[in-house]
Amino acid sequence: MASRPTVQAQDVLRAIHELHRRGTAYVIDMLDEHEPALTDHLTEALSLVHREVLNLGGPARASQRVYWRVEELTLVCVLALRGRDGDAERRDDEEPADDGP
Repeated sequence: MASRPTVQAQDVLRAIHELHRRGTAYVIDMLDEHEPALTDHLTEALSLVHREVLNLGGPARASQRVYWRVEELTLVCVLALRGRDGDAERRDDEEPADDGP
């Protein structure tokens, strides 16, 4: 059984760069195409976080900033993990076929 590759710092930095370059809406749409169940769970969980932050009674703008940071952190984690899995899949696809001598 092959072990899963670990996530390196460069994977996280690549995910941060991709999220900032493409934006959260694009990343969520892309994730929804490939992992609809995960996207539904993340959307639901982030909605609960947003509601709970607003219920704390702080200023709405500050609550929104906290929500955006939690959303960004969550998406970076997912992108970093998916990027690492995608790297392993790409390496498997790139292995040369054994056509024989």
